[in-house]
Amino acid sequence: MKEHQRLEKLMALRQQRLRRAENALAEQQQRCRRDAEQLAAMTEQLASQRQDFDRHEQAWFEATANDQLSAPQIDDVRQAMDDHYRAQAALHAQHNQLNQQYQLHLSERDKRSIEWARCVRSQRALEMLQDRHRDTQQRRLELHAELETEDATSRGGR
Repeated sequence: MKEHQRLEKLMALRQQRLRRAENALAEQQQRCRRDAEQLAAMTEQLASQRQDFDRHEQAWFEATANDQLSAPQIDDVRQAMDDHYRAQAALHAQHNQLNQQYQLHLSERDKRSIEWARCVRSQRALEMLQDRHRDTQQRRLELHAELETEDATSRGGR
């Protein structure tokens, strides 16, 4: 009975580890999904701003070519271009930082996935051990019952 109790206790511990590993993996997967969504949104924002700027730049170029802009307006255009390039540089830096974070989260997710798989294999091995233990116990009981039956038959038959 002691061995059976030890197996049950070990099984409970393995199940706790498996649940913790499952939860950690799920949390990490959620982080990765969130990072991927943020990266996609930021990439879209960068592209949208770039397209808007390209349209403005084309309009400014055409206006400048036709001498439709005054000197102060040209200065405003230059300032707007400088502002755009600074904003784009800041967004690119944020995008790169977020991408690095995403890569770290992916790596951590992979580690958590490996840990979860290890816990699953460990639990399955323990379940097999428990099954074998139960089978052995059952065979012992059956053998014991057969021996008692034979013993009773041999005593009663004398």
